[in-house]
Amino acid sequence: MLTSQSDLLVDIVRTKKLPLIMQDRESIVRGGLANYGLSYYVGGRQMANYVQRVLLGENPADLLIEQIDRLKLVINFEYRLVTVAPDP
Repeated sequence: MLTSQSDLLVDIVRTKKLPLIMQDRESIVRGGLANYGLSYYVGGRQMANYVQRVLLGENPADLLIEQIDRLKLVINFEYRLVTVAPDP
């Protein structure tokens, strides 16, 4: 749900002047501060490897469960929090 509502979240955190860190890498493009999560590219390649092994005749019940062992941290260095000076 958060990924589908990321534009709304970006608007809210900009209004509240808060940083936004999300799992979806596209949130960086939309205005988030950082992304920490898996690479969908790596996950897709891993899934394709499983499919290939099954199509080549391996029994799916015999395949070991694998998980992605690397997470990526992407930081938006152009991110700016707008600060307002207090009234004198």
